[in-house]
Amino acid sequence: MSEDVSIEVRAGEKAGLIGANGCGKSTLIRLLTKAEDCSAGTVTLDANVRLALVPQHLEFDPAATVRTVTTGSLESAFTALREAEDLLARATDQDMEKALAHYQRARDRYDEVDGDAADANATRALQQVRLAERADLLAAELSGGQQNMLAIAAAISQRPNLLIMTSRATTWT
Repeated sequence: MSEDVSIEVRAGEKAGLIGANGCGKSTLIRLLTKAEDCSAGTVTLDANVRLALVPQHLEFDPAATVRTVTTGSLESAFTALREAEDLLARATDQDMEKALAHYQRARDRYDEVDGDAADANATRALQQVRLAERADLLAAELSGGQQNMLAIAAAISQRPNLLIMTSRATTWT
């Protein structure tokens, strides 16, 4: 990857990253999504960034429906919140402060992904990519193009303000 890379994208702007194979585009994406650590330098994202990635290589659970793929990333936040609530309910006076802090982190994450509106966001995202009528089908039954659109719906249902789409997924018009 090149040295001294600096990128700034302001709110409302759209940016593209184009380059030859092997120039570091995928590495940059992995750094931005924190899938890889920097060997030198820093990656700084504004604290308000809600990032979603549409991956280049799509993988779906064979038993997953179109709707569960769309809400999948939200499920982990919902599960974490329920677990934190259970922990809080069982907390003793000695560990109440720790349980409250754990609950607050889980609640913040849940709010960050707009958990109370997860179903509505998933439906809206599926409508945007014209897959709402297929919500109960298995994701594996969709065509390759429809699977690409499903990956986009899953990402936009998270209500990101920074959406990263890789080359394979950029066929959305």
